[in-house]
Amino acid sequence: MSRKFILVLFAILLVLLLAGCTDQLMVMGASDPASIRLYLINESASKFVCPNPGLCPQGLTTGAHHFLDSPPMLAPGEAVSYTTRQLGGADGVCTGDRPDFMVGLCGWNYGDSPDQMNTMAKQYGGQIGFQFNCGDTVILRWNDAGPAGGTWTSEVLTAPGNKPATMDFQEMGAPAGGSCTG
Repeated sequence: MSRKFILVLFAILLVLLLAGCTDQLMVMGASDPASIRLYLINESASKFVCPNPGLCPQGLTTGAHHFLDSPPMLAPGEAVSYTTRQLGGADGVCTGDRPDFMVGLCGWNYGDSPDQMNTMAKQYGGQIGFQFNCGDTVILRWNDAGPAGGTWTSEVLTAPGNKPATMDFQEMGAPAGGSCTG
């Protein structure tokens, strides 16, 4: 690579960073070893999806569960990202000594338009040490192909120095009390 190319690339990245466009740079990962970056992507060509992202810092059956007050409405082809700190504040800090730390979705709505949505009450997520590790980037993609309600798939971008995931994200049981609220 020429020196000029590298300087131009650096200038473009600097402009993006100064403009606050860091969410577009997925290849950079979570950039925080005490957090997980979660990307939600709507791969449908025609349907909207409104996932309910959150975390369960002490697992599904114990402690507080954190979900957004206003889950994102994703138009076809749209994406959004959060860190576990944004989802859970201090409870979103990821450490290796919390073996029950979980990240995922507590249901989602989908439909042809934002005002005509159907509800899926399924939970889809992963647990530290199996589906992800601290500092990793988790990408969850929704597509309306397949069964009613569509399907989610996962991809984990492993942070430098981390072991790769040993399992894919999966459907799981409901949180304690069956509630998707904090």
